[in-house]
Amino acid sequence: MTAGETPIEIRCDAREPATIDAGDGPGIVIRDRGEVRICNLRIVGSGREHNQACGVRIEASAARQYRNILVDGLDVSGFGEHGVLIHSTAGNSGFKNIRVTNVLSHHNGRSGITIGTDAYPATPHEEIYVGRCAAYWNPGIPGQKTHTGSGIAIDGFRRGTIEYCEAYENGALCDATESGGPVGIWAYNCDRALLQFNKSHHNHSNNQADGGGFDLDGGTTNSVMRYNVSWGNDGYGFQLWDFFWGEFRNNRVHHNISLTDCVRWRNFGAFVVFGRVMNAEVYRNIAYLSADSPAVEIERWDGAGLRFSENVYLATGNSQPFSLTESPGVGLESTGDVFRRNVTALNPVVPDILTPADFRDVYRHARRRPD
Repeated sequence: MTAGETPIEIRCDAREPATIDAGDGPGIVIRDRGEVRICNLRIVGSGREHNQACGVRIEASAARQYRNILVDGLDVSGFGEHGVLIHSTAGNSGFKNIRVTNVLSHHNGRSGITIGTDAYPATPHEEIYVGRCAAYWNPGIPGQKTHTGSGIAIDGFRRGTIEYCEAYENGALCDATESGGPVGIWAYNCDRALLQFNKSHHNHSNNQADGGGFDLDGGTTNSVMRYNVSWGNDGYGFQLWDFFWGEFRNNRVHHNISLTDCVRWRNFGAFVVFGRVMNAEVYRNIAYLSADSPAVEIERWDGAGLRFSENVYLATGNSQPFSLTESPGVGLESTGDVFRRNVTALNPVVPDILTPADFRDVYRHARRRPD
């Protein structure tokens, strides 16, 4: 379907979702339209090895901003590209009020759920909400120059939230040669992103980059990661990464939990900072460290204002609280952090963090010195 003003609704009103069998082609493709509702459907491709399309592709290319995109109650699988892609091709085309809710996107190639733009730096989208979705077993595409295989990724927006979502077992085939790797749940090229109450675990990469749980990446400002749980990922738990193409400032990482991440890439820390990160705060987080991986890895940081406070790091082996490499930045502070080395193996239980009170209970327990 292409340009027009008439609202589009593709849905099933029965109790059980209707199935769209796309075979080797795309499931649903909509271009240059607003007022779109896609609900209660099972969209199936022929398998990521055979299919070379998206399950749902909603695209803006005209020089305007379309409004009101709702994708709800879908099960999307078997596509070689993205399970769900909402995308603009230029900085002057985009969408306002995008809602992706109750979506399962799995066994696809390039990603589970992606909302973004080809333009950088640019924020053509506004008001993104991704809630109660799961992205899993989206392994990426080998032999690509740039990263593939992320679970949920959003970029190119002002004001966006990902909450109560889960990403796992993504990224295993990504061997990108000219970029970083995939991430379970992440945002970049954006202002006022909020990632909260999510789970990201057992995600992978095959190019010694990323494979992490959560990430605020290049061109991100005024954004927050809080009350998330990351565990068993190949790479870091949480990352602030600036790739030197735009501003990266005023971001906060707090009240999160990393449980034995860095399973494959032990040189990463539970928390990673890279590049010209400005005025960032990392506080009241908990990390159970994999043996020999640092709590915090800071690499090529040349920003100003990087504050760590009241974090709890529980370690075994030769883990250290900080690893700094080629980082001439100014204003690095650490106050009230706890680093405690255990003589026995760490075996933390994965908590369910649905409210701030749930985190407080876990934090008190982690901070308490054992008798």
